[in-house]
Amino acid sequence: MKDPFRHFMVFTHCQEGRVYEPHRHEWFEIIYFVRGSSKVLVDGKYYTATQNNLVIYFPGVVHEEWYHTGDCCVVTLWVPKECLRGMPVLPGKNRIPPVLCLPWPNRFGYLFEQFALEYAHKDRWSRALISAYLEQFILLLRRALTYRLPFSCSASGQDNSRRFSHVMDMIHQSALRTMTLHDMARAAGLSESHFSHLFKRHIKMPPRQYAIHVKMAEAMTLLSTTGKPAADIAGALGYGNPSYFFRLFKAKCGCTPLDFRKKAKKCTDFRRIVH
Repeated sequence: MKDPFRHFMVFTHCQEGRVYEPHRHEWFEIIYFVRGSSKVLVDGKYYTATQNNLVIYFPGVVHEEWYHTGDCCVVTLWVPKECLRGMPVLPGKNRIPPVLCLPWPNRFGYLFEQFALEYAHKDRWSRALISAYLEQFILLLRRALTYRLPFSCSASGQDNSRRFSHVMDMIHQSALRTMTLHDMARAAGLSESHFSHLFKRHIKMPPRQYAIHVKMAEAMTLLSTTGKPAADIAGALGYGNPSYFFRLFKAKCGCTPLDFRKKAKKCTDFRRIVH
């Protein structure tokens, strides 16, 4: 049997000021923005990709790209369809927007770092590890997409999808400050009551609860990647009362911030030993 990964490729490169005319691929092109930004055109619509964003082009989809001037670095995967056989199902084009603002950027960033490292190694274990990381990527992407809205393909559904995707991206990008219900509804162009009703109906949780979920995810990232005191992290996330933050974190995450940091440190130490 032929190796399904024989045409799999990984590029880590700077794209400052580059322009790519309309083109298409026979494979999936997945681009993770380490830093910098780009404008892309897909199906007649313009999108902007920035740091920690993910761009996915499905096979046969025509697209154009303009990488902005400045320090820009991306990791690009070329994934032939054969590589996905036996993998968890990659969500279809109707569920994945061309540019996706990712939750948990550290986790996605780590996966793309491993793609690049293993592709450069090219030893007898590399293909198996790349396959494992690809499966992790698909599962993590599917989890991320559960926090986006599965609207219908009707005109009104597409309009609502754009509105709510924009609001949810704002919530993720604004984890270090507090977005009020008024801010969210205004960004969606809806009244507060109508916005709350639609959001809860499709996301299965009220908008304020979703914002708390995002803040707790950011708290876990800061606890595992920085040495900031938990009280300082609480303040950075907009919680003036550290005790309230500690209670909320334990209720949502199942352990105290200190216990979570200890567990994260053990995982980090283990990775250092392995590598």
